[in-house]
Amino acid sequence: MDDNEQRQAPEEFEREFFGPNQAGELGTADLDRMAESQATRILKPIVFALMLGLSGLAAWQYVGHLRYFFAPTAIAPLGATEDIGVAIRAEQPDPNLRSHRYVSLSGIPQRYASAGDKGVFKLIGAQIYVARDTAKLPAAKAETFGDADNPDENREEFDGSGWLIAFSDLPRKYAGIREFYAENYRVPFCSHDPSPRLAAYLEAERERTGKRDCVEGYLLIEGEAPRDQWPYLAGLSLYALLVAGAIVRALRSLRPSRH
Repeated sequence: MDDNEQRQAPEEFEREFFGPNQAGELGTADLDRMAESQATRILKPIVFALMLGLSGLAAWQYVGHLRYFFAPTAIAPLGATEDIGVAIRAEQPDPNLRSHRYVSLSGIPQRYASAGDKGVFKLIGAQIYVARDTAKLPAAKAETFGDADNPDENREEFDGSGWLIAFSDLPRKYAGIREFYAENYRVPFCSHDPSPRLAAYLEAERERTGKRDCVEGYLLIEGEAPRDQWPYLAGLSLYALLVAGAIVRALRSLRPSRH
């Protein structure tokens, strides 16, 4: 062994004997792993928060079903829509005239329309609309429901019960009903953003009459009882459990690893 080998620097001997990590030095691969781990720790909570927010928005549209599930199961009678309209104009509406109530009412139908598997009509006397499953109608009436050539086909008095929802609380799948009646019958619903054509008409009417009030509409989904919403309760409960589990796993992954 020559003098150069005998005089080997302590640092070189330590590196050869212990390896780069134990010698206090980090190799390129180690630095890459550390950078990747640091980036993962930064990105994980951001991605998780975005996913949680998006899934929460998706679940929010079903919250109304959950609220209705816990509503009183006894039917609240509202009476005839003509009387309901008089009470509204006198600013003395029935306390049960609000969202997510199980109610019964009666009235004469008009202004028929179709929305998917639902036949929709307005009841004379108030801004109350009924969504009826067309499958429950006799075949002859289901075929002509909403037909402008048969305006009196289904004019017998409606007397039924179901889930009452204010237009301001309508689920997305029923929002088209509010838009259809607002735009086609020029109704200034408070929760509807009017088209330029409707906005111009409403502004002209307000200048002519001096009245600038908007109105609230209501949709009665016929035959829907509170306990009929149990599938939504089950689905949202399962969703809550999955979210809780995801939160626990995310928090565990954010803990600094121990070596």
